[in-house]
Amino acid sequence: MKHKFVLRKDGETGALSIREYAELDKDMFSLVCQASFRAGQLEAAMAQGIEAAIAEMRTENFFPTAHFSEKILQAAVGLVAPDGPDTVEVSCEDAEFLSRDPCEALRFEKLEDDEELDEFLEDDFSDGFDDGVKSGGLTPAIEVDDDAPLDEDET
Repeated sequence: MKHKFVLRKDGETGALSIREYAELDKDMFSLVCQASFRAGQLEAAMAQGIEAAIAEMRTENFFPTAHFSEKILQAAVGLVAPDGPDTVEVSCEDAEFLSRDPCEALRFEKLEDDEELDEFLEDDFSDGFDDGVKSGGLTPAIEVDDDAPLDEDET
């Protein structure tokens, strides 16, 4: 998905607002969130490091990925400069930080022999696991008839 972040500096107060737009339809961006920061709020956090600045920038509703956050913060540095512009646009796409090879994430380690396969498929339940024990003494709302046919065709 494509994202667009528009950073705007208020010339009078120095406050910074960031609007996040997402491409929900082809070539059509919709506003999904707006976050506002006091003058100097992000700059003070950036002095403590990139992780602190990202943590300061994120809110419950505005939570860009670390990759996007770094790009936004780089743009914010230029924006808050005395001779910087009043508005900056940052474009990002999810595919930028995903694997370059789409099949790479789907590769599996080849198991060489049946013994490795059996070991891989073994369950890891503890010996104390008991199917007959009901948790918390609760009575189920429905009873399952294990003898009933599961498929309508079996009747």
